[in-house]
Amino acid sequence: MVTKLQADAPPSSAGGAPVTLVTGYDAQSIHLNGQPWRQSVLLMPGQPPMPAPCTSFQDLDAKTLRGIRQAAPQVLIIGSGDRGQLLPPHLAAVLMSRSEEDDLLALATPGADAPPVGVESMDTHAACRTYNLLVTEGRQVAALFFLGDALEPDSPALA
Repeated sequence: MVTKLQADAPPSSAGGAPVTLVTGYDAQSIHLNGQPWRQSVLLMPGQPPMPAPCTSFQDLDAKTLRGIRQAAPQVLIIGSGDRGQLLPPHLAAVLMSRSEEDDLLALATPGADAPPVGVESMDTHAACRTYNLLVTEGRQVAALFFLGDALEPDSPALA
């Protein structure tokens, strides 16, 4: 059964473009503006939804997070599946601190100096609700939603 979410009014971005909202979810799909997505999905400010660059929380890597950081959202919400999982500190650091690669990119590309990005990781259902709340507040938020429960036995889980 799909849990439905509704905003009071569809928000718009600062430029007036419509914002993607999560309108429902279940273990097999996420509904974005009423359209079901049956795969993990990445939402970025001012961009249409796109397939996630990785299919599970365990596959999340520094390269993916650097790409998200370059888009300069204020915060990244990660929905880790059916159960909340903690983002490993070395991956959270990619979003919060500069790397040598960031310094080289900033030198080569004017305006590519990406600020730190806050990150929160939680189960996907909570992440959907949190994302909608932040978007309707007008925040520049990115989201990475993973479907189902792909929890590895040795992954740190939230109780």
